[in-house]
Amino acid sequence: MPAKKCVGFLSDLIFESKIRSTAGVFNVEFKSARSLGDFEKNLDECSPEWTIIDLNATRSDVLEAVGLAKRHASAPRVLAFCSHLDSELMESARQAGADDVWPRSQLASQLPLVFGGKV
Repeated sequence: MPAKKCVGFLSDLIFESKIRSTAGVFNVEFKSARSLGDFEKNLDECSPEWTIIDLNATRSDVLEAVGLAKRHASAPRVLAFCSHLDSELMESARQAGADDVWPRSQLASQLPLVFGGKV
């Protein structure tokens, strides 16, 4: 059975490492991008089941990344996270099409449930 796939749009190396580690436990192939162009390329190459987008990334195109993932032919589940204090950004991500938006503090606890097929 081929591995499921996840594509990230991240700038935080610590969270990228946590995501990569959790993905490995569940036999999920994980690729990450730091630019919108690389993110789109990874979407096209991987046809992922999930995308994970860091809304606090130091770029202004994070909401564009949400929309890009949502419209992609592979129809991945779009997961996004940011600081719990940024409720406006969380709502903007939902409006842009994110399926799930979590505070950064909840990401680590939610990923095993997502990758394990429990949520």
